Amino acid sequence: MEALLQHFHEALTTEADVEQLKKLILQLAFQGKLVQQNPNDEPVTVLLQKIEDEKKRLFREKKIKREKPLPLVSQEDEPYEIPNYWKWVRLGKVCNYGSAEKAEFHSTSTDCWILELEDIEKATSTLLKKVMVRERSFSSSKNVFYANDVLYGRLRPYLDKVIVADEGGVCSTEILPIRGYYGIYPKYLMYALKRPDFLQYIDSKMYGMKMPRLGTEDGRNALLPLPPYNEQVRITSRIEELFALCSTLKEEIKQKEQSSSVINKSVFTKIQDYSNPLQLEDLQFVIDNMEHLCNTKEDIALLRNSILSLGIQGTLVEQSQTDEVASVVLEKIREEKDKVVITKKIKKDKKTLEITKEEKPFNLPNGWEWVRLQEISHLITKGSSPKWQGVKYTENPDDVLFVTSENVGNFNLILKKKKYVEKKFNEIEPRSILQKGDLLMNIVGASIGRTAIFNLDECANINQAVCLIRLTQMINKEYLLLFFNSQLCISYMFNNQVENARANLSMSNIAKFLVPLPPLNEQKRIVEKVNQMMKLCDELEHNIEQFKQESEKLMKAVLQEALAVKEEVLN
Repeated sequence: MEALLQHFHEALTTEADVEQLKKLILQLAFQGKLVQQNPNDEPVTVLLQKIEDEKKRLFREKKIKREKPLPLVSQEDEPYEIPNYWKWVRLGKVCNYGSAEKAEFHSTSTDCWILELEDIEKATSTLLKKVMVRERSFSSSKNVFYANDVLYGRLRPYLDKVIVADEGGVCSTEILPIRGYYGIYPKYLMYALKRPDFLQYIDSKMYGMKMPRLGTEDGRNALLPLPPYNEQVRITSRIEELFALCSTLKEEIKQKEQSSSVINKSVFTKIQDYSNPLQLEDLQFVIDNMEHLCNTKEDIALLRNSILSLGIQGTLVEQSQTDEVASVVLEKIREEKDKVVITKKIKKDKKTLEITKEEKPFNLPNGWEWVRLQEISHLITKGSSPKWQGVKYTENPDDVLFVTSENVGNFNLILKKKKYVEKKFNEIEPRSILQKGDLLMNIVGASIGRTAIFNLDECANINQAVCLIRLTQMINKEYLLLFFNSQLCISYMFNNQVENARANLSMSNIAKFLVPLPPLNEQKRIVEKVNQMMKLCDELEHNIEQFKQESEKLMKAVLQEALAVKEEVLN
């Protein structure tokens, strides 16, 4: 067992792993593999005979009723092997499962403890609070319990709410007070009701959809591996000793995760800090220490944001003196747009608001320019609703593909489910007919800001929750896609939401977006560098997921080998 614990200690990386370890400890305990056996212990056969004698006495004294006979335990019933001198017994044979005295409010002392299911924490057997009748009156009958009774929550039993009472009281009828007969150690019984194969059993026997519970007869028929009394005590002591170790391990993991989270946030905040002159060095530090700093998908998300942040600030790639500077590109764009306006293919831009010094979030490299999105776009518009236009949806792929906010993800379109509308929709809404290379942005609701490129050859249009952004040919659309998905742009979007019934972005606000524009060749280099680094992030994410899956397989394999129980117990 010690070697096994050491093996698990190396594999434990999450709090969920610790919970798996606790399941293993319980299952080993009830297989007789957790403590050494003592040949001097009173044999189980003697214990069982004393239980029968006690039950006969209690029946004569009219303290219990005659029980319905329980079926014998056959070898086929036994879910796993136990030591030879242990016995498999039915739960109802060794305790009063399903039998309880009743109490009414008028006959209950105000100083009496009254227990409800909500007072017990699920899975941990922790009593969250102890309430007295003077603080919690009741109208319906309650079950009476005594000190050392095992209190078992039969409603939603998968929540694993079970404790040992340290004093007497009354409880909800959804809590069963279980009292073992001679030689049944209360805490051993409590842990027996928490072991994995018992939880699997109740899962198969629960009835009721909204309020599932375990029936009394199913509870009485449940199997219990029964060792001598002294071994029950030793097993319980060992379980609690190991559970204390698990609590320590869990706290260490929690503190490590919190510490790692604080460090990571600090590092990634520095990388995204526009005033930090060492951003690139900090990013390189993260890349060089990825095995320590990037252990979760959340860490990878922070790394992706950092890469985008550096890309749009011009610190990810080197500048080239031979590149045509952005100011020259802007002048050519203005000339190009003036010529297109004459052909009436686009409208003349409204007067562009001057960019003030206060608006600029950071200084740009030489050769870059701050521009408004309107200046580098031919078209910024949104779609319409077919219902408003009297147009029907169809299932015909020869009609118009209808792109909604559901189809626009981060970087990519999501087209598992395609919608189509009648072709006359394009006649009614010609401005929003899509062209290959158009940028599509969600502008309504919780998905505001998700942006993708339309790269299909299909005839398509958009609804009113999607904005179409058609850039000039002198702008790299992939660079703008990176910008739209950066934290800078996302923050801008949410700072400029128009709060109506649903949060949304107006076309005028989108047109005013402030874009850090590098030379065209540098735009291409930034896209290449970011894509290269995003592939590295993809690999890291894949490795994290693969490690998680391999850890789970290892955990399950060790459980199977250690427990040697039926497969369903492990699920």
